[in-house]
Amino acid sequence: MSNASFKMNGVEVFSENAQTVTMNNGTIGSGVVFPNFIPEIIAAARFDGSDGGSISLFNFNEPTKNGTGDYSLTFSSARSSLDFLIFHTGIDSNNNYLDHLVYSVSINGFSLEYRKNGTAEDVTESNVIVLKFPIT
Repeated sequence: MSNASFKMNGVEVFSENAQTVTMNNGTIGSGVVFPNFIPEIIAAARFDGSDGGSISLFNFNEPTKNGTGDYSLTFSSARSSLDFLIFHTGIDSNNNYLDHLVYSVSINGFSLEYRKNGTAEDVTESNVIVLKFPIT
């Protein structure tokens, strides 16, 4: 397969070479600016909250179940700062999405809480991704 690229106003924005996609930094025309950084995945988890067991972990220790619908995730190694964003979802045993929140965020990790109609509920599947956004 030949190498591919995507251009805006004649300037290459994305390129592909040997199945590696690169986002090129800079400004494309007026008003369209690309950041000079790309977010880095620093941790990810997918776990079954009904028993606190992990399905798969990346840069996290085993999740801790604090109570019904309440879990703590700690990083394998403490972060040097709070330069990250946390994205997560959770579903129950009927595949319904649950209300969720993040609390107690620190350089060591954070806690997640899941609720359905205001009542704490265990998740059957929780998906978490933590992205680092370098401050320039």
